[in-house]
Amino acid sequence: MKKTLSLLVLGGMLVFAACGPSEAEKKALEQKVLDSIAKVENEKNALRADSISKAEMQKQIDEANANAAAAKAEASAAKKEATKKTPAEMAKEPVKKEEVPVKKEEAKPANLGKKGDVNKTNEAGTGTQSSPLKKKGSN
Repeated sequence: MKKTLSLLVLGGMLVFAACGPSEAEKKALEQKVLDSIAKVENEKNALRADSISKAEMQKQIDEANANAAAAKAEASAAKKEATKKTPAEMAKEPVKKEEVPVKKEEAKPANLGKKGDVNKTNEAGTGTQSSPLKKKGSN
């Protein structure tokens, strides 16, 4: 009886495996795959369109900045041209001299006879300090 029961179980499994999914299940699975592929394609196209629109907007911004810079340069050139003087007008104007700062010499205080100052000139102008032992006319 064990053999017969085993054969019946084995046969049931084979029949069950041989049947597989029905046609409706196969079509539903295929439709699900196609839907997911279409969804991915739509997202991809949306991202591509978004990227293109961003690039076009950046291009327009760059062109606007370039036009503004060109207009600014033209205005600057026109202003420079308007302030440009002819050689005859320049000859009529007086020449401006550049002021050079003059160095002022600082007055140094003279040493007032401190003891031991050998560099001080004495009354005779010899550059040495007179000794109190020397007589005044015997240099």
